[in-house]
Amino acid sequence: MRGVIIIADSIKSAREGFKRGTVEMIILSLLDENDEKYGYQLAQMIQEISNDILVIPEGSMYPTLYRLEEFGFIAGEKRLCGKRRQRTYYRMLPKGKERLAKLIHEYKLVQNGINLILEHTADEEA
Repeated sequence: MRGVIIIADSIKSAREGFKRGTVEMIILSLLDENDEKYGYQLAQMIQEISNDILVIPEGSMYPTLYRLEEFGFIAGEKRLCGKRRQRTYYRMLPKGKERLAKLIHEYKLVQNGINLILEHTADEEA
């Protein structure tokens, strides 16, 4: 069935999967601007652009970056920052652009389904 989203048996599992996919989508969308960014910079951008609505803690940011890199969606390059400190700058890879398009498509499907349910509920209440 094309375009059908099946809700997982476990609400916690579904929530975690949705959250992980959403964080991936947000990170990839910011890296899609064809320049390099480091983890803390991405976290700050997300918080600033969303007017402090979205805050991605380090505990979610860095594991997501590592996973995206492991799957070949992004590439990280370590650079010296100061005398001893290193910072990893990430950039989008072609496979990452494909992943972003898929995540956006899935997100819009879920969003559309939720909107249809909310509209139906509102119509019944009226």
